[in-house]
Amino acid sequence: MNPEEMAKAMAQYRVMAEQLRRARRAVEQLQKENAALKKECEALRKEQSEAARLFDLENEGFFAIVHQNYSQSQKRCTKVEVYHFE
Repeated sequence: MNPEEMAKAMAQYRVMAEQLRRARRAVEQLQKENAALKKECEALRKEQSEAARLFDLENEGFFAIVHQNYSQSQKRCTKVEVYHFE
């Protein structure tokens, strides 16, 4: 390899090395952003599960009252059958 070819190859390697460094920095930045988004997502999941748990607790009480009222109304109702004879 003559000196001109060697210089050209070295210049290409330097450009490729710089591109690789830039790509690495971009990947590291994206990894940091991804980690922050994962933390935020986990916090939102916890908040959502807590809200769902509270909603379920509220509904348990509501459905218990509805079931109790339904049971009591079933006891109070009398069934009357009317037959028509002609």
